[in-house]
Amino acid sequence: MKLYHFGLIFTVIAAGFLVTAQICSVTAMKEEEIRRTEYDCLVAAVNAAVSAAFTGEESVVTVSGLQQAEEAFFQTLSVLHDGIPDQAGRSAWQTYVPCLVVFDEKGYYRYGYEPGQGYLWSEITVYQEDGIPESFFSETEEILSQYHSLHYTSTKKYRMEKAKEGVWERSLSRACVFAVYAPRLSETAQKEQGIFLYAAAQRVKEAYFVTEDNYCHLPSCERCKTGVVIARYATQKASAEDGAIPCEQCLKGYGKEL
Repeated sequence: MKLYHFGLIFTVIAAGFLVTAQICSVTAMKEEEIRRTEYDCLVAAVNAAVSAAFTGEESVVTVSGLQQAEEAFFQTLSVLHDGIPDQAGRSAWQTYVPCLVVFDEKGYYRYGYEPGQGYLWSEITVYQEDGIPESFFSETEEILSQYHSLHYTSTKKYRMEKAKEGVWERSLSRACVFAVYAPRLSETAQKEQGIFLYAAAQRVKEAYFVTEDNYCHLPSCERCKTGVVIARYATQKASAEDGAIPCEQCLKGYGKEL
């Protein structure tokens, strides 16, 4: 075999490795984009749930609040992924959420599947200590391990630890919603199945309301009480970014805090 034949074979092999590397790189980028999109959807669903569970200044969730949080969470996932807002669309997403929890000032509630009863909220687990109890983390570890074993036929264990700043979007606290989601990855990511995404959102304590005249008010403002509210924001800055005008009368003296 002549020298140029070896050179040709080497070139073909090198080109093959290059193409394979490019395919792997593109695939990895696509899967990362999918994971980012899935996480964004989860965060949106958790934010919707916490807004539905807690209204006004209340830090204790009601039975109605739990039901509304459940509906808001799964409806958000369904609409963002499939554009389907009905009950059938919401129910389809329940199997992808092994853990949905609402914390309030007294304790926490878990949403999940109970054999013979379907998906429902648990009774309240009352806090016996300050902060989020250690029992919550051990319970969640067990739930995730069981979910992984059921769906991926392995005995992989998951370790949950108390959240630190920057983990799961925000740290866990009382008056918040926490969720774990098993993303629907494509067939090219089968080897990574079993990955869970986490997100948590606290109750927004401050509220700024924009009325139909496009002015932003505090809840105590008389103009807010008598006007038609068209939007709610956590900060005055956020409302201003959407074009709202601060109401000088009710917001006077709060400028340094915004």
